[in-house]
Amino acid sequence: MGLLSFSIKMSLFIRGLIITFVLGFIEYSAEMNVTDQIIGNMTTAFFVIPAILMAMAIIPLLLMKMKDSDVIEMQKEIEVRKHVQVSMEVK
Repeated sequence: MGLLSFSIKMSLFIRGLIITFVLGFIEYSAEMNVTDQIIGNMTTAFFVIPAILMAMAIIPLLLMKMKDSDVIEMQKEIEVRKHVQVSMEVK
């Protein structure tokens, strides 16, 4: 039950890291005047970094080659395991 909110907490943590990294990268300071260049840099950074993270997340999906026949074989193995487990419980 404790792991149900883990992904939400991790995403908030990573979001905080990204925001801190971007603001530090563009050398943002609360005392400085906000210019069009700073706004442009922030917009670019907040667009590019999530795009890079999404591309990194897609790579494993593209590398995973699973065919329909593989799924059918997996379903058969699961059914066999269920049958063996039920037969062991009956004994």
